[in-house]
Amino acid sequence: MEEDVYYSPPKDHDEHIKSMGKWLAIFFSSLFLIACLCFLFAHKIAAHLPFSVEKQFVKPYEVMADRWLSDQLGDPRIEAYLQELADNLAEAMELPEQIQLSVHYVDNEEANAFATLGGHIFVLSGLVEMMPDENSLAMILAHEISHIKHRDPMASMGRGVVLSMLLSYFAGGSTHGENLSSLGGQLGLMTYSRQQEKRSDIDALKALHAYYGHVTGYDFFFKEMNKLHPDDESVSDWLQTHPDLPVRIETLEKVIDANAYKLEASHPLPEKIASYLNKKEAPVPDAI
Repeated sequence: MEEDVYYSPPKDHDEHIKSMGKWLAIFFSSLFLIACLCFLFAHKIAAHLPFSVEKQFVKPYEVMADRWLSDQLGDPRIEAYLQELADNLAEAMELPEQIQLSVHYVDNEEANAFATLGGHIFVLSGLVEMMPDENSLAMILAHEISHIKHRDPMASMGRGVVLSMLLSYFAGGSTHGENLSSLGGQLGLMTYSRQQEKRSDIDALKALHAYYGHVTGYDFFFKEMNKLHPDDESVSDWLQTHPDLPVRIETLEKVIDANAYKLEASHPLPEKIASYLNKKEAPVPDAI
């Protein structure tokens, strides 16, 4: 009785080389396919990753962030106000209970806010100082909360890692290859970022309506950015990290019309918060 043989040596050298090449091709093709699937479905994968796992992943970096922010922390009273406002908006947006927000107020004249892994939202003082009312500020916070709700930071990180690995593999270890990998990774995330931004804009608009009963303040920041950073027609939309500002405003206006949202008197910033703010020269907005 003949035994099953796991490996039979090829008859000659050429056949051996062909056999090895075939299995190597299958192996690397499988790796490439898996990487492509991970890139395409990073958002779906991230959505099913427990938030507790994301928190554990980012925990070591929180220590470094605390050290970095030690001399840049803003007024704790304003941070507490931002945290309370974010929590109220999160409830209006039906943020899952397992996702916890941590808002950080940073003393920096740049007008910006951004969401990161682990539910962290950083709000720079320059942004708060330029806000004319609470509604406009809430629009920005809700925008960042939407990114966290949909696990965008985790998805973006996953896509960036996979794309960089793919480009590094095909470009080799040369300096030009490293540059190509970096550029390609950035461009890949730009395209995805525009999709994220559009959805987060709409989510924030709906959050304003759910929390205040109207959507006043939805366009303040966008209009300020548009005044200070007019569109450069020489730059392709494909190379912009965020959707075109007039397009963003137009998209929101269509949602307002479709849902018959109202525009009413805005809510001023709480008097005690306004008194804490050191009014400076209007800062230059950056893209959120």
